[in-house]
Amino acid sequence: MCQDVQHVLYACDQPLLPDDRGDPNARDQEFFCPSSHGWPAFMRINPILDWTYRDVWTFLRCFTLPYCQLYDQGYTSLGSRHNTCRNRALQLEDGSFAPAHQLPDGRLERAGRGALGAAAVAAAAGREAGKADLNGIICSASTGTTAPEAGTLSESGTFAHTAAILVVGDEILTGKVDDCNTSFLCSELHMIGWSVVRVVMVPDDEDCIAAELRILSSNAELVFTTGGIGPTLDDVTMAGVARAFNKGLVR
Repeated sequence: MCQDVQHVLYACDQPLLPDDRGDPNARDQEFFCPSSHGWPAFMRINPILDWTYRDVWTFLRCFTLPYCQLYDQGYTSLGSRHNTCRNRALQLEDGSFAPAHQLPDGRLERAGRGALGAAAVAAAAGREAGKADLNGIICSASTGTTAPEAGTLSESGTFAHTAAILVVGDEILTGKVDDCNTSFLCSELHMIGWSVVRVVMVPDDEDCIAAELRILSSNAELVFTTGGIGPTLDDVTMAGVARAFNKGLVR
């Protein structure tokens, strides 16, 4: 491998590497990073370091760029012949495998890499379990869905699952508190194949919350409510959610 890199260095000033944060070897790298000890001296250039799995495939398919045909046969991460197999997350009911761009959860990209596959599945499951009460985010089921499962691409190439976000709080609208949850939610949902179709901000008003929730729930499968400082004793979000769906609020 080191000799191969040396040949590449003869052909270009600095190599461009297609690494992203999901690569175990890229977790501590930056956009410009010196080569590792024992390798030929060169500057790594990682232009897509912060891209998600979904970003990479959207780019490749949008510009119809060529890629290895194995990615159309159920492979999502290619190593050596000894540690690479098809990703079981892409296996269909008839036993065949969907192409890599249809992987529902980008965090399972390396689930076809031997022992790394089991670790990827466990890591994704653990990450999901740890999100339940992050930053006071509440998941409101609008169509009977209770948690965001991995989405898939429809025949037209668009995301098959849709979500909306309702941001509640006077402190958000007055600029006293920054809204960090929306960016986090959009990024995480995009990563697992969900499309955020609308984001709405409302004050701490029960009627406003209920009215907007009714609209959002009619346009998305899942509605998230979130606030600037999380649930407080005088929070009216839950009362607004209950009113929107004509349900009683039980304490």
